[in-house]
Amino acid sequence: MVRVKRLLLLSLISSLLLLSAAAPGWTYPLKVGDVISLSNGPGTTNGGEFKVNMVKPTSSTDIFRTFCLEKNEYFSWDQHLTIKGINDYATAGGISGGELEGKDYLSDETKYLYYHFYKGDLSGYNYSNPVERVYSANALQEAIWMLEGEMTEDPTNYFIDYLKKSVVGSQGWTAGLDSVKVLNLYKPDGSKAQDQLTMVPEPGALLSLGIVLLGLGGVTRRRFKR
Repeated sequence: MVRVKRLLLLSLISSLLLLSAAAPGWTYPLKVGDVISLSNGPGTTNGGEFKVNMVKPTSSTDIFRTFCLEKNEYFSWDQHLTIKGINDYATAGGISGGELEGKDYLSDETKYLYYHFYKGDLSGYNYSNPVERVYSANALQEAIWMLEGEMTEDPTNYFIDYLKKSVVGSQGWTAGLDSVKVLNLYKPDGSKAQDQLTMVPEPGALLSLGIVLLGLGGVTRRRFKR
């Protein structure tokens, strides 16, 4: 029995480490109904990086960084924005005209760029130098707009070029992309705000954690009955 409990404990620790590696900000899980605000970060495109701040149910600042998906929707700094959906698509907006029944689904290329930006290992993104980070943020925001049909594609954009030459079609390039989602945000007056990118824990990591917790629960119940 002691050995089983030790194995389950080790599995629990492994699952927690897997969750941490899968989504660095998973300790701030956003959910529908939460209220956040956005503040300015590096970048001069009127887009990201944006700093995401939790307003309700808790108060925390700069919990992660994000980029917007639509060029013709707006918000104000520190305005309270309610999350009305966490989905695979932006809603009711944009200038691309590519929506299907009000749903503009994310491209895998956008997911790839944000996934690796969020993990801190996106090729060509200067995280360490404040001046160079501005240029990186501008290039990444514009690449996202291009991929989502909000701007005409510019093949000289570093991230567009990188995707075409080094990423798309390579083995395993879509790994982890299911964890990239869209925050569908609304203003206090009920009008639409810019949708933003976010990350959620990867399904496999959550499943592993759930199995381990069920196992620990079973061991505890058996011990209690004895």
